[in-house]
Amino acid sequence: MKEKSELERARYLLLRRLSKVSAHSEQLVLYLQKKGFSAQVIEEALQLVRSLGFIDDSSFVSRFVSGLQNRGKSTKDILSRAYQKNIPINQIKTVLLDQNDEENVLRQLIERKYQFLLDPEIDYKKRQKGIASLYRKGFAPSLIQKILSHDI
Repeated sequence: MKEKSELERARYLLLRRLSKVSAHSEQLVLYLQKKGFSAQVIEEALQLVRSLGFIDDSSFVSRFVSGLQNRGKSTKDILSRAYQKNIPINQIKTVLLDQNDEENVLRQLIERKYQFLLDPEIDYKKRQKGIASLYRKGFAPSLIQKILSHDI
């Protein structure tokens, strides 16, 4: 009888959590572990909530990646943030390979925030600072040079 009430409590906590934020199943497992539930109760609660259609890991990962790409984040930065949020890296890499859009992300970021780099008469020092900033954001130097030499 206690196991049923534990399962209901875990299901309630999952549904309450998912009503506030969307989350990956790995994040939900950690959430329930912190609340002190056993592995069996966690698995049963996840299956129950998943059968109701509240958990869809593939769409969550896809939205996570596209949201960060829209904000101008590099592949390296996306992987780092996924690791911090306990989202499986292999799923992130699969979505990134399907989209393979880092060049467009960098191009949009340059057009939006680094427009001065496209000016052919820019001061050398200012150009190097802009390139260094893009490098620190996680973009590959070869990709930066390719886009800048192609657009000028």
